[in-house]
Amino acid sequence: MGKYMSESIYPITLRNKKGEEVPLSIYEGKVIMIVNIAVHCGFAPQLKKLEKLYQMYKDKGFVVIGVPTNDFAKQNPEDDAQTTTICEVNHGVSFPIYGKQHAIGREKHAIFQYLTKKEKNGKFCYPIFWNYQKYLIDKKGKVRHMYFSICSPDRLFVHKHIQKLLAE
Repeated sequence: MGKYMSESIYPITLRNKKGEEVPLSIYEGKVIMIVNIAVHCGFAPQLKKLEKLYQMYKDKGFVVIGVPTNDFAKQNPEDDAQTTTICEVNHGVSFPIYGKQHAIGREKHAIFQYLTKKEKNGKFCYPIFWNYQKYLIDKKGKVRHMYFSICSPDRLFVHKHIQKLLAE
């Protein structure tokens, strides 16, 4: 690991649609895929594929977490409740959708600071380039894989990564 310390996501909180801060420690022991979503993005059809992944592995300890952002081309101007409704009604999403956060800039939320700074996650130093960048987190709350927006969540190697982490 060298000079980089791998922290966990567990101390970080996300705001739910009721406005309550929820600690990510509620997912301790689960494999997590965190995705920055935007309901009007060209990649929004990935929501259905993310839901399929969630349904396939949720009983084995896997969860998908959607974190909306309006940072890229203003593709999610809706409030938290409207965003969740669009995800549920238009895309059949049942996995957790949290409150809208900034993924870039000075107001970047702590979850995106963790996911994009090697000094925090011990593994990656890639900024979030666009909506639907995906991060796979192991059962100890540490980032293990990152997939750019163009990577469909139904790719075989994504399944293999999830299966491997579930087996650990």
